[in-house]
Amino acid sequence: MNFSILLSPSEDKAITDNIYKKNEYKLNFLESLWEGKKLYKYREKSLNQYIKHIENILKNSNKELLLDIYGAKNFNAKNEYELNIACKVSPLLKAINRYIGVAFNGIDYNTLSINSKQYIDNNVLIFSNLFGVIRAVDSIPFYKLKQNTKAHNVTLKDIYTPFIPLLEDFMKDKEYVIDLRAEIYTKLFIPKQKYFFFEFRKRNKTISHYSKLYRGKILRILANEAKNLSMPQCLDFLCSIQNDSIKFNKLQETKNKVLLIYEIY
Repeated sequence: MNFSILLSPSEDKAITDNIYKKNEYKLNFLESLWEGKKLYKYREKSLNQYIKHIENILKNSNKELLLDIYGAKNFNAKNEYELNIACKVSPLLKAINRYIGVAFNGIDYNTLSINSKQYIDNNVLIFSNLFGVIRAVDSIPFYKLKQNTKAHNVTLKDIYTPFIPLLEDFMKDKEYVIDLRAEIYTKLFIPKQKYFFFEFRKRNKTISHYSKLYRGKILRILANEAKNLSMPQCLDFLCSIQNDSIKFNKLQETKNKVLLIYEIY
């Protein structure tokens, strides 16, 4: 069936062992990302601006920019190490493996079967803070960029403005969308077809931070158990989810949005 799954990124990312020297820095990988040829110049501009910000932080010990870009108030060995890697580019790594935050712990991609991995590779679009919309299978370098940065030319609005028309066109033939994004990313793009959104509650109180983990768990369940479902079949499946950590509670429907509410234990 024709559908897409939308997923947020994480600010935590895996660091590969080696880094390239500055003069080996290449942007060729940008062409291989989702809609790479059409969006190359935009991604190139954003990435070059991001690197300039990182170089400014390191060269001038710019704490204001460190906080805005990286999210730390002071320099330490860890953030200097990561920023040095970010401005040189590490070897590329598949996006679904590059992100290692709470949601991605819930997915636990490397322990999935080959078929389940292919389900994620083929259907998941990740809303990167730096590269815009990318596929789970797209390979990207290490980077660190706060989702709500206000730094020149790398805000979410700057990054995503050229993506929206292409994304709307891409979605035209989708039967439905499974939206596992955090709220900040849902404001960037709202699907026009039927889409499923998720809320998680504990003792009737909506949780926030740990909702990331359960979005990841929902994706893992879908990858393992729900292959190629029509929209009604997918809705029935999502309403049937129940295990030792999560149970479907109820749904609320408004226009084309179906809000699925789960109770967690």
